[in-house]
Amino acid sequence: MDTELQDYIRRYQQEDDQECLQLLLEHCWPYVETLIGELATTTEMNEDTVRELRQKGKTRFPFIMSKYQLEVLLPLQTFLYNTYRFYFRQVLNGQG
Repeated sequence: MDTELQDYIRRYQQEDDQECLQLLLEHCWPYVETLIGELATTTEMNEDTVRELRQKGKTRFPFIMSKYQLEVLLPLQTFLYNTYRFYFRQVLNGQG
């Protein structure tokens, strides 16, 4: 992960920097969109459900980014994929 992205994560987590959060969202959201596309294909969900996942996913993004731990060295894409997959399954089961 490049140092600029690491800096955005630190600044968001430590200073609640909303500009950094927006930059992180712009950088990370394509990973989440990929997952939504995979889920839409494998579970045959309708467009309303896809929209709901997008909306809830973006609402949940600040919380999810607050939990990422740079020192663990887990790739950000892997963290987002695993975390959102779990969260979206909860949403689809009516728990999220």
